[in-house]
Order: sequence, then structure tokens, then C-alpha cells
Amino acid sequence: MNSQTVTNAMAASAPRLFDFLPHLPVVVEPTAGQLSSDAGLLPIRQFDQRWNYTARVVACVLVALGTALLCAAYLFAATVAL
Repeated sequence: MNSQTVTNAMAASAPRLFDFLPHLPVVVEPTAGQLSSDAGLLPIRQFDQRWNYTARVVACVLVALGTALLCAAYLFAATVAL
């Protein structure tokens, strides 16, 4: 085992701190126990459910898309009228 492998193994086993909630730090610590296949997504799902993030992003995309379509229709109408 070389020093890079040891460094990678140590980094992989170190706790990870997420700062998407500055007033409430989220720390993930690896464990040797059995985990379900979705265990890594559970904090993300909880964040999304609490802050309704996905729905808000979709709303922004739809507004942007609607604005772009409206602008395109206006430009098309302006060029046809000429």
C-alpha cells in the first residue's frame, strides 16, 4: 500500500461536514455497519422535503422557459410584421 492509498483511505473515513444549513451543521461519519442502498440520499431527500428545493427550482425553470418562449414569440411576430 503506497502513501497515496493510505491518504485516500484516511480521507474516505474522515467525517464530512455539509454547510447548506449554516446554523445547523450536518456531519456524516462513515461506518462499517450495513447500510441501505439509498443511505447517501437520505440527507438530500430530507433537505429537499424541508425546503421544497426541487419544486422551487422547477418553478424557476418554468418561469424562465415561459419568458423565453414569450420573447421568441414576440420577436417572431415582429419579424413577420415587417
